[in-house]
Amino acid sequence: SGLTFILLTQRRGAVLQTILSRVRLYDFQVRPPHRQQEVVQRVFRETDPAIFSTVQEYLYDVSGIPVDRFQQYASALLVFLTGGDSFLSEDAAEILDAVKDRTLFKVFLEKLIEQIRLSGSEGSPLPQKIPAATARHWNSLIRETWVMNSSYNQSIRSLLESLFFRMRSMPQISSDLTLNGGLL
Repeated sequence: SGLTFILLTQRRGAVLQTILSRVRLYDFQVRPPHRQQEVVQRVFRETDPAIFSTVQEYLYDVSGIPVDRFQQYASALLVFLTGGDSFLSEDAAEILDAVKDRTLFKVFLEKLIEQIRLSGSEGSPLPQKIPAATARHWNSLIRETWVMNSSYNQSIRSLLESLFFRMRSMPQISSDLTLNGGLL
């Protein structure tokens, strides 16, 4: 009596049917940025909510997660994969050392997807848009990598090494890559 369990998931199919049959289901919709800023101001009493475009950005900031650094890592990797600057084993090692827990792993993968989506736009380190087929393939690899960790608890380091290799090995772009010193 007086105790309530709240179960959250982004994949309803991953929850056992026995549990689903005994719960009330609520669907939480993604709020537009201006609504999320209102939440940051009202709930977290942030005096300048405009510096955060999402609640998640705010939570990362107060947790001390260096989101900008992960965005730089994602950009450097994508520039390399699209034929730009070299990406040496030291660069990969720095990412692997920085992404040491599941939260940081998630932030890095989110920034990687974001940078793919923003490629070719103003302010992007990638001057040209990543071809749609390549973007879809990379997004699929990134999402699969997340599932392998969140569902099967596979090693973050192994998953990132595999992701870097598989993104680099995509046939449509592999001829454009300059492997100065190799990726890993």
